[in-house]
Amino acid sequence: MTPEKILLSLLRAAACKEAVSDAVKEACTPEALERVYTLAKAHDLAHMPGQALAPLDLQASAALEDLSCATFTAVQRYVQLEYELKRICDIFEKQQIPHIPLKGAVIRKFYPEPWMRTSCDLDILIREEDLERAAQALIRELSYTTDHKKKYHDMWFFAPSGVHLELHFSILETMENIDRLLGRVWEFAVPETRYRYALDNDFLAFHLMAHMAYHFTGGGSGIRSALDIFLLRRCNAYDEETLRKYLKQCNIEKFYDAVLALIAVWFEGEAPTPLTEKMEQFLLAGGTYGTKKQRIIIKQHRKGGKLKYLLNRVFMPYRELKYRYRALEKCPILYPVMLLWRWFQLLFGKRLKRSVREAQLTLRADKAQSEETENFLRQIGL
Repeated sequence: MTPEKILLSLLRAAACKEAVSDAVKEACTPEALERVYTLAKAHDLAHMPGQALAPLDLQASAALEDLSCATFTAVQRYVQLEYELKRICDIFEKQQIPHIPLKGAVIRKFYPEPWMRTSCDLDILIREEDLERAAQALIRELSYTTDHKKKYHDMWFFAPSGVHLELHFSILETMENIDRLLGRVWEFAVPETRYRYALDNDFLAFHLMAHMAYHFTGGGSGIRSALDIFLLRRCNAYDEETLRKYLKQCNIEKFYDAVLALIAVWFEGEAPTPLTEKMEQFLLAGGTYGTKKQRIIIKQHRKGGKLKYLLNRVFMPYRELKYRYRALEKCPILYPVMLLWRWFQLLFGKRLKRSVREAQLTLRADKAQSEETENFLRQIGL
């Protein structure tokens, strides 16, 4: 049994509170667990096999100890994130700022234990007109710090404890087909208190699929995204017909069917198909957020080749550059100045090594591999 199959079986056991099968137990040698731990850690899921293996009497090993420690670390992270989430929501309630917790903070209630759904940060949505007021409240009342840089759809803050908050004023993903519905997010918000809202479960499922589609076209999405959908379905959390209506509006229903087929193989015992095997290879290789190489291959092909991709990166068009430098939205005439400033940052700033690495990966990218990746994305509806 491969380390990948062992990991997926252990994830199923932990997520469904099932006993680990004898076949999987026998396959959990110290050598196999070392590889399982490495793969699980890349997907921020090492705590779940650790939980599944805890009741078993296995041979002691460094990997088994690492998996066990990952469980305690996940619990600690959960407690810390929940504490900060409560503090933030309380202060937003006090300041009369409507807000919606997103992603991990919401999805974890569908897991057997909420600490099992790890996340590296907190995501909260507010209205853009409340951003400055919310920022001042976080700084003044909770001692959060920020660089005040307004990114494409959020601003970053850090708690004294080190917790990272992505304060969203939008959940758009720079994909026109899904953004037309994501832009209406507040229409699907249900009040929980006077100022705290939650997405209704049908739109929550849509947001997960839209976000997964965005990461897929950006190089990968990780196992956790598929696990989220599996557990939502297992809990009958959303209405299938309503979700499909949203997906159809945004042309990602085919992608949803491909994800369901993969979930059936990973967690429901279905036989793999050539397409699910490609999806598995694509997801497992990329870790939680995909790889730089996969992202470059996809973007290079969609821009029309290596030269056009490199020219696009050097002479970034206004529609993309304005999301890096928000001043351009109010003053487009500054485009040449901001383009020069970006070049200066790339050549003399901290991004030089990363820029050189990207250029190297672009030049090394194989045309056949690029076309194969694009054909794969077309097969799954992206």
